[in-house]
Amino acid sequence: MIEKVSETQNHIDSADERAKEIKKGIKFHSDYAKFKPIADEYSKKHFGRDKFKEEHRKELNSFYRAKRWIEENPKPRRIDSLKRVAFSGGIYYLDFSGR
Repeated sequence: MIEKVSETQNHIDSADERAKEIKKGIKFHSDYAKFKPIADEYSKKHFGRDKFKEEHRKELNSFYRAKRWIEENPKPRRIDSLKRVAFSGGIYYLDFSGR
């Protein structure tokens, strides 16, 4: 009986860890999509680059942190099918369906 409870607890702990990783992945993909236009604008700037970087430091840091995480972690499904569906109230809703 105790072994079964212990086994069940291990499964729950494993599922909790996986859920945390999934939430982290969703956040990083959302940050990547949200801040990519700012990073693109920064990379195209020739004049006023330092001022732009200082004004958008938080967004650029979030973008590059997300980009590093995405590059370092294997893709559980095709990330290239990730599409920006809607932007509402500061939240991006993402569609993983690949349509």
